[in-house]
Amino acid sequence: MYRLNRGRLLGIIPAMAFAAGIELLHAGLVLLLVQALTVAVDIARTNIPQMIIANSLGVGISVIIFHDMIKLEGRGTPK
Repeated sequence: MYRLNRGRLLGIIPAMAFAAGIELLHAGLVLLLVQALTVAVDIARTNIPQMIIANSLGVGISVIIFHDMIKLEGRGTPK
């Protein structure tokens, strides 16, 4: 996403939304690739919500850390 955003870091909310979108894509792949649909729905229903929350929070914290590191290095404010 850094390269697609022309060398600028994403903000906290867009980065977290991107992480949530990737996890939703992951859930879709589970539904497509698992042969037994009932098993796939059960896997997606039990695991994907926790993964969305955990990964989105992790990405949000990482973005905060990256923005702070850029400020401390004296490169100015992140774009």
